[in-house]
Amino acid sequence: MSKWIKLIKASLSEEEKNKIIIYIRKNNFVPLEDNKYYFIVRLNDENIKMTDKFKSQLEQEDIYNEYYASGIAFNNELPISMDNLPIFGNSNKYDTSWFKSTPKDCLNSDLKDKQLNLSNRINKKVIKAAEEELEEYWAVYNKGQRISKKFKTQDEAREWAEMNFEIDDDDISIEKDSD
Repeated sequence: MSKWIKLIKASLSEEEKNKIIIYIRKNNFVPLEDNKYYFIVRLNDENIKMTDKFKSQLEQEDIYNEYYASGIAFNNELPISMDNLPIFGNSNKYDTSWFKSTPKDCLNSDLKDKQLNLSNRINKKVIKAAEEELEEYWAVYNKGQRISKKFKTQDEAREWAEMNFEIDDDDISIEKDSD
C-alpha cells in the first residue's frame, strides 16, 4: 500500500466517512475548503440534468435511479449538470464504470483519487454538523432508548427519521453509545 493511501486512510476514520455520508444524504453537497462542493447523488432526472441519450444508456444498463454519481461542483444546486460528471468515452457510449451502487462506495472511491484530494479539501465543519444531525437522528430513530413525544410508537419514529434523513441502516455503521 502506498504512503499516500495510508495517509488518506489515517486522515478520515470510518466514523468520519459515515458522518460525511449522513451529511450528504441530508444536504446533497459537502462544502470544500476551496469554495467548491462535493456531491453524491442518485442517478436520475431530479438530481442530474441529462440528455435523452445519456438517460437511455443508464436505463439500458439498469443503473438509472439505482446507482450514484459523485464529483465536484461549483455550486450547491440540484440538478447537477452532466458537465460535472466524468462520463467521457467514445461518441457512441458514455463511460459509466465509475458510478457506484451506494453513497459509501462513491466516497471510498473518491477518497482514493489523488487528483480529488478529497480528505484534505473537506471542510472539517461538515464533520461537526454531521455529528449534530446524527444526534438528532438517533434521538428520533430511538435505538431502543426513548420515544419522542410526537410519535406514538417506535416504528412511527423510525419511519419519520428514515424519511427525513434518508438514512438506511445499511448506509451507516455508527452505533450510538448507550447513556
